[in-house]
Amino acid sequence: KGHEEDTSDLTAVVTDHDGGVWRDDCVEIFFDVGLDRSSFKQFIVNSLGTMGDYNYQGGTSTGAMGWTGQQRAATRVEPDFWSLEMELPLSTLEADPVQSGDLWGFNIARVRIANGGEYDQWTPTYGFSGRPDRFGVILFE
Repeated sequence: KGHEEDTSDLTAVVTDHDGGVWRDDCVEIFFDVGLDRSSFKQFIVNSLGTMGDYNYQGGTSTGAMGWTGQQRAATRVEPDFWSLEMELPLSTLEADPVQSGDLWGFNIARVRIANGGEYDQWTPTYGFSGRPDRFGVILFE
């Protein structure tokens, strides 16, 4: 749930899958399932529910070149916030069933274009967001 003083000026124009969703007000989610610090999957959703998904293998993007995950997203825009709910199957992440003690690299960012021009991350990557070597870590118990 992203609070805004006024959602009427959200930047939300991209409607094509993988169509530059990062240029809109959006949420970006990153998973480095193998915790190899070089490969990860990125999911981006704007307030219209438009998605982009990208598969980076060893620093190379294969996102717009045919990789599409099986995630689903629902968004809701109210006068003072917009929210995102996302279903992300483990098969899309190409992950084995989660075991206690598993570690994954993870990051999440909120991009505000219209109402502040901000890029906020759970774990700062200091510049380019696609830095799995700087992602935080999730420990499954």
